Amino acid sequence: MTRKSRRSSRSSRPSTPTPSRMKLFRPIPWWDGQIFLFPGYIAHLLIELGRLGLEVSDIECHDRPPHTKTVLSDLISWTTTHPGEAYSRLTDWTRLDLELMRSRLQENPEAKPRIELSAKITRMNNLSVRWHPRGWSESVDDWNGGTRYPPNLIAQRRWRERPDFLLFTGDEAPYFDRRPTNELMYTRGVGNLRPEPRNEYGPYTTFNGDVVDSIQICAVRSAYENLIEQLKHSFTVTVMDGFDFVSRDEMIEIDAFSHRTEISRVISWSLERATPSVRSE
Repeated sequence: MTRKSRRSSRSSRPSTPTPSRMKLFRPIPWWDGQIFLFPGYIAHLLIELGRLGLEVSDIECHDRPPHTKTVLSDLISWTTTHPGEAYSRLTDWTRLDLELMRSRLQENPEAKPRIELSAKITRMNNLSVRWHPRGWSESVDDWNGGTRYPPNLIAQRRWRERPDFLLFTGDEAPYFDRRPTNELMYTRGVGNLRPEPRNEYGPYTTFNGDVVDSIQICAVRSAYENLIEQLKHSFTVTVMDGFDFVSRDEMIEIDAFSHRTEISRVISWSLERATPSVRSE
């Protein structure tokens, strides 16, 4: 083989792919108690996507459950189209025990129907927020009570205290085209959010996913707590579950022309059963 042909052979080898430069999302802190900032977290993510030339689909995962992660898309959809059937059943006054409510109003003119609000991460890593009549968590199945169709769950349970509703349906098994009729919020992939800081990223990482997940979990918690505040206008809400955040102070650079500043970024989270002192009565 000639020298020329050897050079030609070497040049025909596939070159090693050069990793693209990682795009860095700027973080945003968690403002505890500032529930009105829920749209702010969404806006921040959308602004950062535009600044970095990315699309919503670039930070989401549409793989099969439990690997699906469409938190941003689901939150945007939820803000514009709240689950209509679940809200209509919750606010349907014909389902209330009007005799009991009249008695309660005589004792307290500001009495409201009492509900419980629970949140959990499903086995598919999705967030499901549902409402039940107050006392549901302490009630037990009564297989001899009521009829099975239509499935009035009030009659199928033994209650420690008479609930404010005569009729309650919900907790149906979800299907591909419908969710339980007492589910007020459903966000796919929340259980997959990992805001823990990473010491290094892989060579083909396109953006700082830990920061993106940190922003998204702040948006999820803010949306959940905003929902609670909305419900309080019409109901006495017992909050059964709450988010717990761990944060740390980090220095960030707002832009190329400004000085560095310190923010408190969420680096870990969990969904915990609320204690009686935390629950909203």
